[in-house]
Amino acid sequence: MHDAESTHSAISTIRLSDDQIAGLMDRLDNAEHASPTDANAREYVYRHKGLIVDILQPGAATPTRYAVQPRRINETELHFLHGSFLHTGTRCRVQLVTLHNTWTDVSAVVTHCTYVEENIHNICVQFSHRIDPAPFCPEAGRMRVLLVEQNESLARLAEYHLSHLNADVEHIKESERAGELAAQNRYDLILLDVEMNDGQGLEAVKQLRSQGYSQTIVAFSALVNEGEREKSIAAGCNLVLTKPFTQDDVRTLLQSLHQEPLFSSFYNDPAMTELINAFVQELSEKVRDIEQAALSGEIEVLRGLVRTVRAQGSSYGFEVLTEAAARVEEHLTEEITPEVRSDLDSLVKLCMQARGADTGSPQ
Repeated sequence: MHDAESTHSAISTIRLSDDQIAGLMDRLDNAEHASPTDANAREYVYRHKGLIVDILQPGAATPTRYAVQPRRINETELHFLHGSFLHTGTRCRVQLVTLHNTWTDVSAVVTHCTYVEENIHNICVQFSHRIDPAPFCPEAGRMRVLLVEQNESLARLAEYHLSHLNADVEHIKESERAGELAAQNRYDLILLDVEMNDGQGLEAVKQLRSQGYSQTIVAFSALVNEGEREKSIAAGCNLVLTKPFTQDDVRTLLQSLHQEPLFSSFYNDPAMTELINAFVQELSEKVRDIEQAALSGEIEVLRGLVRTVRAQGSSYGFEVLTEAAARVEEHLTEEITPEVRSDLDSLVKLCMQARGADTGSPQ
């Protein structure tokens, strides 16, 4: 967990209230600011309170520990507010705190320092190596989308919008393959054209739901009348996106579905990388089997699957999966009650949020 003692011992040089700091950062974010050194690096808001930076001032023998106010982060840089000037080239070490309150240390160097107001400076530091921002910012986690669309032009448009909104897209033309791929892979969203020429769009949705598939399925259609919309929802679609759609429409959709990614507590242990990735990949099959067992009422099969997740979760650094599976086991008797169904939904959701270990992550 994050070292609270280190935070308390760090020097804070900004004499503003939390509300004043938040207002200042909002004003800075709304104003024009420097672009990342790497033009391809996408920036994310990162506002963990009291981030620790060990700064080695020019001529000093040892670094001084400061608590700073981070603002933005990308793969190569961090912007933060600090109460004094820092020279370009000053070396430092940043204690980046993850979404789950663990941390990793990253070496960095100051690339620019800009005066803001009342001795407050905006500092930009460049990391010694690229990092993956996803463990630190939920918006940085890439969503996985299965796009089912026969029209090549519309598919290219959808892929363009989705890829520019931090989504990985797999495109297929045949609706009958959707079930096969959904069983093999872990998608956050299936985006399916219900007006496909084969006439099987809604049938594919019904089949997925009959197999226990519980993830989000969104239909897109040029038909805007309420009857067609109700037909899509009745087949098992969660939402209907009307054609033609804009990037703002897609952005709103993805934002409504975005879930905080779940990372292993062993994320930064290189020896665990392959093991974690294999475990996360296998979770797709476990989720499918859990959903199918629950749908068919196979209590003992379900119990065994949940027990496996409970036993393995913490071993791979996913303690929250072990805790969620234990709740299911505790309440599971001889039938699936509403309480068990709620526990199962929570477990499946957490399994789908689990992410593998990035071999390019900070060490």
